[in-house]
Amino acid sequence: PPSFPSLLPLPPSPPSPPSLPPLLICGEDERMPASELLEELKTLMREEARLSRAAKELRGRHFRVSRLEEEAESLRTQVEDAMVTTQIDARAIVEENRELRMLVRAAEQDAMMALQELSRVQAQAISAVRRVMSSEEEVEEDDGKDRNQG
Repeated sequence: PPSFPSLLPLPPSPPSPPSLPPLLICGEDERMPASELLEELKTLMREEARLSRAAKELRGRHFRVSRLEEEAESLRTQVEDAMVTTQIDARAIVEENRELRMLVRAAEQDAMMALQELSRVQAQAISAVRRVMSSEEEVEEDDGKDRNQG
């Protein structure tokens, strides 16, 4: 007879009632006493119970794996979104940096022009002061000549 491995030890078989003669069951050219058939049935039932428990555990594991796969997909999407956001942010930062550099260059040029203008105004002021001083000296010289002549 085919045997199925069982993880659980088999309990001792109860003795057959003495008043009943063993029955013979015919099937596929085999004859099997009823007590052996009963033991085989018990073994098959235990195996079926074990397989049912294993199937239930497998369904639970499958559910957990499915949940983990969904979570992994969600995390993968979050990472991809973060990468896109980072790339967009990086592009924005590069563009902002470029614009700031242009503003700094423009400010430097404005500062140079302001310094040149300041130098020009200073030169004009110095020139004006010299003219005023020189004309005052002339006036003093003229006053001195006038006093000497008078």
